[in-house]
Parts: sequence; structure tokens; C-alpha cells
Amino acid sequence: MVIGCYVVEEAKALGFRKALSWIWNMQISNIIFEVDSKVVVDTFLSSEIKLMSLK
Repeated sequence: MVIGCYVVEEAKALGFRKALSWIWNMQISNIIFEVDSKVVVDTFLSSEIKLMSLK
């Protein structure tokens, strides 16, 4: 991989992560995200389930 270049799915995941970070820092709640990447959604939901099981 060339530095500064990302595969489309990686770029979408990084953008989604940045948006989540921004929302978290602004302490905004009740947000609805629309994501057009099944890979990103599945990974996020998988991580969310793992985090919920730790509580």
C-alpha cells in the first residue's frame, strides 16, 4: 500500500471512526448514521456486541 492511499472500505471505516470520535467529543446523543458499507456496519456491530458483553 502506498502511504496516503487507502482501499475504499478502509477510507469509509476511517471516516466513520472519525465521525464517531467527533460525536463522542461533542457529547451529542441520539444520532442516526447512514453507512453504505456492509463491512463497516458489520464490524461496528460486532465490536458493539463485544463491548456490551464486558459490562
